[in-house]
Amino acid sequence: FLINNLAPSNVESKSQELKELLEPKYFNWLAHFLVVKRISTQANYHSMYLSFLDQLGEYGKGLLKAILESAYRNIGKLLRSPKITTSSSERSYLKNLGIWLGQITLARNRPILQIMLDCKELLLQGYETGKLIAVAPFLAKTLEGAKNSFVFRPPNPWLMGLLGVFRSVYNVEGLKMNIKFEVEVLCKNLGIRLEDIPLKDRELAKRVAPVKERNPDFNIKASVVKAAPAAPSPTVLATPDAKASLSVSTQSDGARTPTSTGSDEEATVIPNLAAYVTVNQSLTQLLQQSAQAGALASLNNAALKRAVPIAVDRAIREIIQPVVERSVTIACITTKEIVSKDFAMESDENKMRKAGQLMVANLAGSLALVTCREPLRSSVSTHLRQLLTANATSSGEKLTEQEQNVVEQCVQICATDNLELGCMLIEKAATEKAVRDVDEALAQQLSARRKHREQTGQPFYDMSIFGNNQRYPAGLPEQLRPKPGGLRAEHFQLYDSFHRMPRQTPAPGGIAPNAAIAPGRGGPAGAPEADAQPPAPKPQLGIDALSALAAKLDSAVSSLLASAGPRAPEVKLQMLPAEHQIRQLLAAVNQILPNLSPSGEVTRMLTQSEQDAVLGFSQSIFKRLYELNLGEPLRLEALVTLLEKINVACPKLGKDMGTWATYAPTNTEAQRRLHRTVLLLLVRSRLLAVNELDQFLAARADNGRNPVWVEFALLFIRTAFLERIASPSDFNKVIDLLTRIVDGRSQAGPSVVQAYRKPILRMLEEMRGLAQAAAPQNSAPSIGQTMQAPAPQTASDQRRAGAAIQESSSLSPLSLSTFSTASGKVAEATEGFSHKDPPNAKQQVTQLLENWIRVNNEAAGNDKINAQFLQYLQQYGVGKVEEHTERFVRLSSQIVVDAVLKSAATGNNGRAVLNYAVADVYCKLLVLMFKHLSAGGSPEQVNIQRLAMLNKILGCTVRTMMWDVEKTKAAGPRSGPWDQRPWYRILMNLVIDVNKPD
Repeated sequence: FLINNLAPSNVESKSQELKELLEPKYFNWLAHFLVVKRISTQANYHSMYLSFLDQLGEYGKGLLKAILESAYRNIGKLLRSPKITTSSSERSYLKNLGIWLGQITLARNRPILQIMLDCKELLLQGYETGKLIAVAPFLAKTLEGAKNSFVFRPPNPWLMGLLGVFRSVYNVEGLKMNIKFEVEVLCKNLGIRLEDIPLKDRELAKRVAPVKERNPDFNIKASVVKAAPAAPSPTVLATPDAKASLSVSTQSDGARTPTSTGSDEEATVIPNLAAYVTVNQSLTQLLQQSAQAGALASLNNAALKRAVPIAVDRAIREIIQPVVERSVTIACITTKEIVSKDFAMESDENKMRKAGQLMVANLAGSLALVTCREPLRSSVSTHLRQLLTANATSSGEKLTEQEQNVVEQCVQICATDNLELGCMLIEKAATEKAVRDVDEALAQQLSARRKHREQTGQPFYDMSIFGNNQRYPAGLPEQLRPKPGGLRAEHFQLYDSFHRMPRQTPAPGGIAPNAAIAPGRGGPAGAPEADAQPPAPKPQLGIDALSALAAKLDSAVSSLLASAGPRAPEVKLQMLPAEHQIRQLLAAVNQILPNLSPSGEVTRMLTQSEQDAVLGFSQSIFKRLYELNLGEPLRLEALVTLLEKINVACPKLGKDMGTWATYAPTNTEAQRRLHRTVLLLLVRSRLLAVNELDQFLAARADNGRNPVWVEFALLFIRTAFLERIASPSDFNKVIDLLTRIVDGRSQAGPSVVQAYRKPILRMLEEMRGLAQAAAPQNSAPSIGQTMQAPAPQTASDQRRAGAAIQESSSLSPLSLSTFSTASGKVAEATEGFSHKDPPNAKQQVTQLLENWIRVNNEAAGNDKINAQFLQYLQQYGVGKVEEHTERFVRLSSQIVVDAVLKSAATGNNGRAVLNYAVADVYCKLLVLMFKHLSAGGSPEQVNIQRLAMLNKILGCTVRTMMWDVEKTKAAGPRSGPWDQRPWYRILMNLVIDVNKPD
């Protein structure tokens, strides 16, 4: 009971209880309990148990010694176990004991005595006997304790001798990747490079070399496939032999190139893989064009077809072992715990076994699929790039930049086209291994039920889950607690729902046999016109056709982004013409979904099975959104548009999307930026209900107590308002919360209020213009509206106005006359400056302002990003050359004021309401230039430079304003009165921001 209730917060009190409760003669019993039931299974609590032992002081020394002896004893048992090489659970226990052993010995500057554990001999024996798969991770985790030691850190001779053996084993040909990975992680944790470790090849040469065939430590192909069948069967990759071959490798991988002799199958371990990989037909034309231009003459379609299967094969075998191992371990532990609880009173072991298999297969497969996608894409790209480069540079010459671009485009397209095939194979391997391992994990419980039924014939009850004051199942609601008679039918339906539709193997060419996709004008060259016609009947949903369309869409986006080069982040979906391949593929969704007409109208409701299939596919697309990066906005927009098309046929998607969004990863700043962008796209596409999102953001902010989500909500709604994705009335709860934070009526801490008070006030001020459009007619006019006085329209009005000014002014009539003509002279001078501008000056300044608005929206307040943008401005002479600085401020002011005036909307009171968001962002840039755009030097020199910059900014702004006044006068009554509100806003922002303390 005491150990079960141990927590970091009560370690001290529990240690006192143990001193009063337990006599030293029972230490051996407690040590055995801790090692077997806690330490070997709960590696994440090791630090708490160490702290607990430290609190025991002198009393606990005997217990620590007993725990160490018990750890050695159980390590020996596990190492001698016949199942240690096949049971992942036993290897996990051994690894956890290794972590513990390193923490209580090496980390505390205590040696591991050779009489208790000869680490070097153990590693060498593991090499001889085929147990490295268990021994290497165990010893690696043990030695990791040395990173916190003063004695055993490198270059300690004992440690370096062991690392030398590790490096020698690492270099053995055919060693599995997961064993090599353990060695690399160990070296990284110890802060030493693998190549700096002296080899111990002599010691390894004295040992008996292991037989590598059928050895769990090595990837060696037992036999070579001599020839492929004449007609490859679509089920070849579904056979046990094919799946078993995924875990083996060839010794000569590094030496093979696409020009190797023999058939395609002889170059790969996976049987008949060449029949299933995809080589995009559009690459044939690309390579032909390159050859005609005199580049890459040796790289043709045949060479590409030889290289792609080899690259895919190597990539799969490179990552499959760690991905499958991790996914299966997590899935098995989770499944065992949940199934043991749910089926505690279930007598039918077959029912329990089926539930465990269904659950673990789904969890392991999904986890492997998510984990392997990006590493697999990267690995395929790396191997294919190496193979194609080796083929193209057989004479030893380096590739030109143009040739490198062609090779890179081939690599990206081929990697994307074959990603689903590799993911499917890895997912299948993980699923099958998980089913085997969960049977092993549940074997004892299944056997107990069978024996109980055979011996007594009475219902079975597993009461162990109710002991030791466990939180569950006692903490569960009454409806979910295990009850006599076993699991109820409605509860077992949850396990039935884990049964997913099997993923079909792509046929040669990468498209499923019954896929019906219209390629459109942007499709592969030479496609018949009839192929673009949709099939007349669509009796059932082909989910494989949707998958093929998604793969083609991904490939088309990759091809476009690769051709765009460094300007890829600027490519948006709205830039593409209607006949572009990407738009044609998105339009083809209407031809695939069975309840949509070619024009996109819903003709019937989806059946339950069709709806489940569509939701499953859509969820995979939604997950894919969070595997992308913000540097490829086109890919994000394309996938969201695909979901938008599917939502028309399946309205339930929009309802489920809100639930899926709550589980999006938001642990890091990069993940939150991506999540914010995805939410904006979903709201813009009407895939998320804004009222539900409003409630969600307000709840996550927790009345101001969660600063991360306060910042997230603030940036989200600000961007949504500026980009006209949503209006202030859509986010009443968030705005109310932010207002209460500013007013001090929330539960936000002082640091949160201080950090976000100014950004919130600025956001509220920005949205005030938008809110006025929806205000009641009897609302008072805004400050900007009251400032706009109508100009005199007649000569008599102007004379009366001039007389009134002279009477009220303290200046002489001569001074007033001089001032009245000053505006015209300044306007003439400004007009003269504008004639000297380069032809594309205004377009260039517009682009700079657009970049600044994008930077401010995505990284507001980030000093590093702001400094980079100032350097970007200096490349155009802003801040360095006075003429360029004047031109930038003058043209920027004109562009910003025009943008504000174009945003005018008629309010309910009949007055024009302006949106000042662009002006406010522009003022931030001016203030940034004033404060930080200097050449450096002493504080006095910096102050002089800042003052000079402020004079330039204010002088250019005022001169441009006077030019704008004269231009309006010259235009006559048709242009209306001069609107001073944008200029007032700019000058007022400068007055406020310039006087703020740094």
